[in-house]
Amino acid sequence: IHDYCQSYEAARIKACEKADLKIYEYINEHFTEYDMSQEKVADELNTTTSAVRQAILNRTGKMYKDYLIGLRIEYAKVLLKQEELHIVEVCEKVGYGNISYFIRLFREMTGVTPAKYRREALEEKE
Repeated sequence: IHDYCQSYEAARIKACEKADLKIYEYINEHFTEYDMSQEKVADELNTTTSAVRQAILNRTGKMYKDYLIGLRIEYAKVLLKQEELHIVEVCEKVGYGNISYFIRLFREMTGVTPAKYRREALEEKE
């Protein structure tokens, strides 16, 4: 019985890790979509919001919202280094529909506004 319990637990852990990876990969592929709520992710992957939260926590050590914001802000930094994109376009490309909210989040995460980040990044290139 002990051996059976051990093999069952190992199989359960492996299945959980596989499910966590699927959720993690989905979020990393779709983070730029406007609606990336936990509910939408759970619906898309036929799982629960609790499973989505736990998968991200297990994989990253971060809460879902914090992880998603981090992904979007890091991608925004990449896009801001491209002069041809307006800040509003960057905001939309990273999944935000409200420019004021995007600027506030960006400032909270980086300490500067998107415009200042762009200026500083372009000055470094020169």
